[in-house]
Amino acid sequence: MSIFSNHPYLSLAILGGAAVILISSCASSSRHSYKSAPYQTSRSDGKFEIREYPATPVVQTANDTDNSSFMRLFRYIGGANEKQEKISMTTPVLMQDGKMQFVLPEDKKANPPAPSADQVKLATLPARKVAVYQYSGSNSRSNETAALQKLKTWLAAQKLAYKDEPTVAYYDGPFTLPAMRRNEVMLPLTR
Repeated sequence: MSIFSNHPYLSLAILGGAAVILISSCASSSRHSYKSAPYQTSRSDGKFEIREYPATPVVQTANDTDNSSFMRLFRYIGGANEKQEKISMTTPVLMQDGKMQFVLPEDKKANPPAPSADQVKLATLPARKVAVYQYSGSNSRSNETAALQKLKTWLAAQKLAYKDEPTVAYYDGPFTLPAMRRNEVMLPLTR
């Protein structure tokens, strides 16, 4: 007689746990199927990096407390634009200055279609040099604040000056287990 026949709920728990792990690993590996915003790393120190980003075209909207910001941008890339054209999803999703932003893919950078919704706008982030701290966990204000503090502490130890204008970058969707998510907080460096 096996342990599973004595404890039928144990076998269900094990199967359920295996399913969650499988789904999460597929979800986190899906980030690798998306193109990411290009950058050059000039320095790396564990979870900290110094990066240089070129000018980066984005589509953006005001960041609301519910899921409506993401859905407005998702509708834009799904065809809610002047050309009714589908646009590839990219990573990361950026949060800065009260806005949510999707990076436009390379093939749309030169001539992106205008958004259909008034709340959705096209913009270009200027070329910039940033310090980055990578962390995992859920998308929460407390995790973002803790990550930002770690980045500021590291920058102080490195004697690097920065503007206190943070950007948070999310690389994974909500179905990825928090421990498997890639999140980043960035601060622009002053030259």
